[in-house]
Amino acid sequence: MRRTVLYVETDSQDLPLVKWALASLATQILWAADGEAALEIAAAHHPDLILVDARLTDMEACDLIYRLRDLGQQAQHAALAEAPILLLTANLLGRDAERAAAAGCTGALAKPINVRELWQQVQALLPARGRSQFRLGA
Repeated sequence: MRRTVLYVETDSQDLPLVKWALASLATQILWAADGEAALEIAAAHHPDLILVDARLTDMEACDLIYRLRDLGQQAQHAALAEAPILLLTANLLGRDAERAAAAGCTGALAKPINVRELWQQVQALLPARGRSQFRLGA
């Protein structure tokens, strides 16, 4: 089964790394450079998992997470209500992860990206849609 991952990151520098890391999971990687683009792509494609960088240029990552969850309350976008969301942050044990969990984020991963941890988290979350447990790191 083909799975879609939306990667929301202002700087596309890590995009090749993310694509490479997730290639074995047969995923299609969609990229959004900011929160507004992420909302449009999520509404059009209903990704199975969303990776959100903690530092976006146009809005706070937590605001994006709230808006994605709100979008999922609309019948035509119901898949977004339960899609796992992972926060990517350089401050894994700090306030970013706590705020993201409160916003409806499924888990968090440390930056810089560790390919093995990213793969493990994504592998664990893709077949388990609907999980609400917050997980810190791997």
